[in-house]
Amino acid sequence: LHFATTLFNEEQREIDAEALKSDLKEMTTFLEKIEGGIIDSNNNINTVLKEVQIIKSQLERNSAIGEVKTAYIDPKDLTDPQVGRETDTRGDEKSPIVKKLLNRSTEVACNPKPKQIKDDGSVESQKIKTQLVILGKLKDSPNILKFYGLSEVSDREVMVFEWAEHGSLKEVYERHDISWRSKVQVALDICRGLVFLHTCEILHHDIRCANIMMTARLEPKISNFSYARHDSEETTKLKNFIDAV
Repeated sequence: LHFATTLFNEEQREIDAEALKSDLKEMTTFLEKIEGGIIDSNNNINTVLKEVQIIKSQLERNSAIGEVKTAYIDPKDLTDPQVGRETDTRGDEKSPIVKKLLNRSTEVACNPKPKQIKDDGSVESQKIKTQLVILGKLKDSPNILKFYGLSEVSDREVMVFEWAEHGSLKEVYERHDISWRSKVQVALDICRGLVFLHTCEILHHDIRCANIMMTARLEPKISNFSYARHDSEETTKLKNFIDAV
């Protein structure tokens, strides 16, 4: 009886191992097809995802979060475009979004820094900054609006993001007639961004046209993480992902 039980257990382990191998192969195939920056050129999980997991675990444990630093951009590295346009400034006069060139080459949007981001050294403010570090890591996904760091423009503290030439997807829909082929491609790219976020265990919770920014090449970028939360949080929203993000 003991021999039969051992044999059964061995067979079951082999069956489980084959099932696991099959599941891993299926998942790898899915990740390769969906793309979105999860699998790198060597078919390995993107190292950014691992880094995000480490930072998130520190945040959840309140461990070593004081050592996490948000990227800071020297204001001297932010210059005006050579040829200015009216659309280089968006939003209202009190808190405008201004277009700049980062290192004289990369078009960026300088958004007013929200009041929630403080430099008082408190645990809460450091948690918010840690969330910004995570957001900075997510810029490696081609379908998420890039966050470069904090800086100053005209004596105002700003958050520096990738510039979305065409504004939001909502604005593009209102101004242009988009073909079904383009709509399908936009939807696919948004899905890729969501897969990347979910792999990082971040749920957006507010995907709509107004929160999808469109680049000059009409590439959709997921933005506005004000309602985002970790999937381990069942009821509490991750309020530290600031409204202006």
